[in-house]
Amino acid sequence: MAGLGGSLHGDVLESARVESPLMANSIGTPEIRPVTLNDERLGRLKAVLAQADDVRMAGVPLPGHRSIDLDLERIHPFASDARIEVMRPGGVEVMDLPEVIILGGEVVGEPGSSAFIAYTDSGVEGWVNSGGVSYGISDGVGGTPTVHRL
Repeated sequence: MAGLGGSLHGDVLESARVESPLMANSIGTPEIRPVTLNDERLGRLKAVLAQADDVRMAGVPLPGHRSIDLDLERIHPFASDARIEVMRPGGVEVMDLPEVIILGGEVVGEPGSSAFIAYTDSGVEGWVNSGGVSYGISDGVGGTPTVHRL
């Protein structure tokens, strides 16, 4: 798969296909669509990404009763030797790196589009730019996740 700076189209795509962990709760409106983060599908995504950094995510819901497929590449935010150190009164405490899944790429069949999705223990955040329209993906502060037109 091409790097994030180039186009994924024209490359031979051999990425694993997974259903989007974001599932539509309802049709919503042309501006906003409530979604649920499906733990089983998120588990499948994690399993695929344990083997490869490229994935085709199918059925990502958008407002207006629409869904898209995304070709995504994993972004590794930490170097292999990264450490998180916290200063405590008794000295330095080394903490585990957070488990994060960060993906960037584009809409299948749509050159010039872009997508970014981050799954963390805190929730999901991201965006999709498709057909000249930008959509945000967010669960707000402990709220119901939505995909909404920006």
